Amino acid sequence: MAQQIHLQPGDYLFRQGDEGGSAFIVESGRLRIAAQRRGQEVTLNELGAGEMLGELALLDTGPRTASAVAVTACTLTVVTSSHIEERINRAEPVLRLLLKQAMRHLRREIQDASLPNESTPPMIERIRLETELGNAIEGGELELWYQPIVNLERRCIAGFEALVRWRSPTRGLVPPGDFIPLAEECGLVVPLGEWVLKEACRSLADLGPLADTHYVCVNVSGRQLEQPGFARLVSDTLSRTGVPPSRLHLEATEGVLISSAQARAGLHQCKDIGVMLLLDDFGTGYSSLAYLNQLPFDAIKIDRGFAAKMTEEGDGRQLVVAMLGLARMLGRGVIMEGIETAAQRDALRALGGEVCQGYFFCRPLPLRQLREVLASGGLQADWG
Repeated sequence: MAQQIHLQPGDYLFRQGDEGGSAFIVESGRLRIAAQRRGQEVTLNELGAGEMLGELALLDTGPRTASAVAVTACTLTVVTSSHIEERINRAEPVLRLLLKQAMRHLRREIQDASLPNESTPPMIERIRLETELGNAIEGGELELWYQPIVNLERRCIAGFEALVRWRSPTRGLVPPGDFIPLAEECGLVVPLGEWVLKEACRSLADLGPLADTHYVCVNVSGRQLEQPGFARLVSDTLSRTGVPPSRLHLEATEGVLISSAQARAGLHQCKDIGVMLLLDDFGTGYSSLAYLNQLPFDAIKIDRGFAAKMTEEGDGRQLVVAMLGLARMLGRGVIMEGIETAAQRDALRALGGEVCQGYFFCRPLPLRQLREVLASGGLQADWG
């Protein structure tokens, strides 16, 4: 995770001749870039918020060719070579060689000047977001919202899916699609997932008698399942919160299992604890049937993309019929995702489906609002 440093006016970030190895993003304040020329210090540039300096040192660790000194109080994000190395190494070999060679030429020709501004913002924004997300996990900026899962036949809430939200002090409420893929790529999904697991179990325990028959669904990533101590983390969390294992449902997608034997082993270890396992986004992959047969899933969640197809004649509707029938035949439960209209609710009921979730019944709720719903006797839904 990237680190931040702070400078006061007159502080040197680095001096000409210092060893390189890292670059810096200016978050606030201004820096003066200067170099010794014929025995005199010459100002080369001034940089402000959103600009990067020293990036050539990420690939060429030769001595700094200029000095950087704070003109005003500054906050900077440090970008180490490890941030870049993995991304560079993913490149095709010839492209990687050309990039490194071009950077060396740039160092000689422009004396540590920045690359053109239009080439840096995407990387700068990505590193900044990664840093802020790491701080958010540690700093209490995350929230869990809960979307009720309903039983149509019993006309009640059966459980909830825990969905993480990030309320940034500078960005506002950050959409999950903007930070969860980033967390997956940079490894922050492990501490993020640990926080979600602990908070979901704590919240279920805090609801007490209001939710004593309900379960909570928590999404888990492949990286989490691959951690040697993940099953122990789950067990310890359940013990500390007093939540019975059967009331914790872990959701995993086919994508996190298809290429990882360790993730599959982690899934078995969690099953041994007694938690319930759900195969999420069922129907969207190539090997879903194989995983349903080979791994100890208790239920499937049919992908939301099939909800609209239930109201139409054609292959989509028949696929839902087949999935519901297969689940019944194998003794697996089914949750239909993405129910947004009364017609979809009625179609699911007509096909024999009982458990579902979607905006038609309720959008995700903060814990306070969920508590109010449960205290009032449940959803005031159109059960049909």
